[in-house]
Amino acid sequence: MEFNTYTQEDIFGKRVLMRCDLDVKVNEDGIVDQYHDLRLERIVPVVHQLFGYGAMQVVLIGHRGRPDHKDMSLSLAPIRDRLADLCVSEGLDEPITLIDDISVDPLAHKHEPIIMLENLRFWPEEKAGDSLFAEKLSLWGQVYINNAFGNSHRADASMSALPGIMDRAFAGPELIKEVSTLESFILEIKKPFMIVLGGAKISTKLPLIEALSSKADAILLGGGLANTVLKARGKEMGESLVEQEMLSDARDLSDSAIILPDDAVVAEGRAVSVDEIQPDEAMLDIGPEANTKFVQLIQEANTILWNGPMGKFEDSAFEKGTYEIARAIAQNQQARTLAGGGETVEVLEKLDLVDKIDFVSEGGGAMLTFLADGEMPGLGSVKI
Repeated sequence: MEFNTYTQEDIFGKRVLMRCDLDVKVNEDGIVDQYHDLRLERIVPVVHQLFGYGAMQVVLIGHRGRPDHKDMSLSLAPIRDRLADLCVSEGLDEPITLIDDISVDPLAHKHEPIIMLENLRFWPEEKAGDSLFAEKLSLWGQVYINNAFGNSHRADASMSALPGIMDRAFAGPELIKEVSTLESFILEIKKPFMIVLGGAKISTKLPLIEALSSKADAILLGGGLANTVLKARGKEMGESLVEQEMLSDARDLSDSAIILPDDAVVAEGRAVSVDEIQPDEAMLDIGPEANTKFVQLIQEANTILWNGPMGKFEDSAFEKGTYEIARAIAQNQQARTLAGGGETVEVLEKLDLVDKIDFVSEGGGAMLTFLADGEMPGLGSVKI
């Protein structure tokens, strides 16, 4: 896939409006810590480049969470603070001004080098893809850059309507890197090819499973995905997280490549067979037998794709499955490895394994959507 790319001539003396992926997790202290700031780290060199090209101003836009109104608990203020710190650490000392009213005259702020507009999802028009809302946003810049691969599977106003309004619309370096890496990953699969999928919902992963099941030697399922498929196959899952509305679809997943855990970790860290989960119990991690089997398959792989934890990893009693999977993938240096998704990246950050994975995608849903289909709404207006 080829994109419109900008040059110094396109940027010099311009106000640049850059759509970024600002949807990062804020910890219980109300800050973005080092385990959740990978997306922000990747914004800094692009801002550096734009100012190096002579940009007059860089206006950063994005969203956080899923508010349907102005919910200040999802303000971008902590995102702004962390990004400002990262910029300073890389020699970019300009303050970042947070604007909470996008209807003000942008030119009243033309002397502020870096601006961040408040959470775009505070306005319902963003999710609705509203063109009038996009026109308001367009007043904040002369050049548009989509550098938000992680949201490019959404037809939000800032992703699809806005670039069509702007005189110049380009793909950003991180978006281009994401797409080219994912394209080459699919084209250059070396067998054995293992896909490791976890997380809460099988509905978000089903298109990928259907698209890649014929290429995969094994699809290892954990988390809520495994719970739902096990339930669909007649297992008593008790109080486990199950996507009830997907049971019929899960029942149709008869592909021989799908590997389900044979045992589970339930309350108090007790391991039981998946045939022995009681009505008042929940599967919160894959069990030791499943862990051993999954790790062995990962060790034998030449290509590995990972998205989603194996269970409730944020609780130390149920972190072992996810952490051992992460370590096994990182330790397989013969394999080409790709990982993505917010919780997946969080695990890699906590275990200091990001540099051990060939490519860590900024996107979770976007990565899965692109790998399954190759087309996304946010890419159309910035590609050639």
